[in-house]
Amino acid sequence: IQDYEKQLEYINKLRLIINSGIFKDSVKSNRYRMTLYNRLGGFYSTGKMKNLDSAMFYKRRIYNAGLAINDSVFTALGSGGIGSIYKAMNNPDSAVFYYHLCIPVALKIKRYDIYNNCLLSLGNLYLEDKKLDSAYYYGTTVFNNYRRDKNIGGLIDAAALLAGIYYSKGQTDSAYLYLKQSFQLKDLWEEL
Repeated sequence: IQDYEKQLEYINKLRLIINSGIFKDSVKSNRYRMTLYNRLGGFYSTGKMKNLDSAMFYKRRIYNAGLAINDSVFTALGSGGIGSIYKAMNNPDSAVFYYHLCIPVALKIKRYDIYNNCLLSLGNLYLEDKKLDSAYYYGTTVFNNYRRDKNIGGLIDAAALLAGIYYSKGQTDSAYLYLKQSFQLKDLWEEL
């Protein structure tokens, strides 16, 4: 939801439902609470309400709960989220560490959305650090994954990453092709 006021409204409704005592099963109640924390972590990491400390607080709660109860979904959501927050905080070493924690867990539970997000983020981090071979590896891997899955939104980002990599390598023809593809996909996305 790009409407952050509406997003917060629904998050608060979820919080009220969870805290109302409706759920008697503690396992379900805990799952809903972790869903709430995931939503809050996402809410505070983006948009005009950006507060990375609060985002980190909620993503760490998810990650720690995932480890404590051996829940791979929470572990993947938490570690991937922490990686993204560290990336936003301009702490690439910690971001890379948490993305690499997330990748095998996301693959184990077949959460390819989380897995591909980690690959894309790693590619961008390595591009920023001028480690072009690593950036290229992650960029091409995620581009091929998104193409296989016919994920237009992901392809837009992966093509833009590859354009940046080729531009940094001085291969302007290839950079242009991926940039053009990114814009064409964006136009297609907006038509849908």
